[in-house]
Amino acid sequence: MPTPTVDLRRVSILSEIVVRGGDMAHPAARSGLKAQYARPNVHYPDVRAGLSCLFRSGASLDELAREGSYRNPKLSVAIVQRLIGELATVGCELVLYITPVAGYPDHHTLVVARSGVMEVMLRDDALDALIRAMTVVDNPYQQQ
Repeated sequence: MPTPTVDLRRVSILSEIVVRGGDMAHPAARSGLKAQYARPNVHYPDVRAGLSCLFRSGASLDELAREGSYRNPKLSVAIVQRLIGELATVGCELVLYITPVAGYPDHHTLVVARSGVMEVMLRDDALDALIRAMTVVDNPYQQQ
């Protein structure tokens, strides 16, 4: 059975958020983001690429940050509408695979698609669009 995706037509794109640990806008993050994106998901073999994130319809930033308990001092956060809009400027679409793992029931995998086809490598234009969509905030639940 294929890994399910979030039906973005059925969520409130103006209020729903996606959270990632770390500062996506930091210049040193680019190569790491590209490497992570290109790694296949060992728990969900049909998800051949993507970025780890947290998403739950109706969840607040506080709830997702607490669940993540990231070690990163910063979090990258975006509302779904902003992700969709920025990716559209470069001809891409947002796909959120539902990929819960132990300890993270709201874990998702953020994937970029072009013309409905999942990108297995994160191109610079799509990465730049993701970075533009994200707001970087302090992590109040940083784990040491």
